[in-house]
Amino acid sequence: MSVFRGSLIVVAALAVGVSTGCSPSTTTASDARPTSTPAGSAPSAAAPSATVQAVGASCELAPAAVVASALGVQVGAPVQAPTPEGGVVCTYLKSGSGAATGATTVVVRMRVGVTAAEFAATKSKSDKAMPSTGVAGLGDEAYSSTLGAVNNLTARKGSAQIFVSTALAGLDQERALMEQLFPKM
Repeated sequence: MSVFRGSLIVVAALAVGVSTGCSPSTTTASDARPTSTPAGSAPSAAAPSATVQAVGASCELAPAAVVASALGVQVGAPVQAPTPEGGVVCTYLKSGSGAATGATTVVVRMRVGVTAAEFAATKSKSDKAMPSTGVAGLGDEAYSSTLGAVNNLTARKGSAQIFVSTALAGLDQERALMEQLFPKM
């Protein structure tokens, strides 16, 4: 498989995953301000009204060393990007020997504030693009799908949702990574 084709498959999987998200889970800074001022203290200046992403999802939760250890492949530092629904996508490029050949990317998408109904809707949309298989014993609910050589694993535990996609490791390794990330969210 050429580098271009491997990257194209991962990009396609990422596009399917990102497009299957639900409505944003965001708050404004003004929502986070205290509603009262403690006795004896002066009120603080008004916080800006810019939208703030939900706390709990950041590539800092999944440093390259953790991803590399769980998946058994060396990767560089993640590139972080926000998702439309308020989460984060962390993209890691394969590093070390053989980095210029074959599959080159690991994608980890994390989001907090996901309900069981939203997760079910995401799975339903994903199933239209590529059929999935239920995965027992991972979080509250999980499913996997495969697109060519790319393994995709999506799971929800409480209100946290994680998606891992790569052709560099198998589903067992992706599961091991999720099991390390969920307690951090």
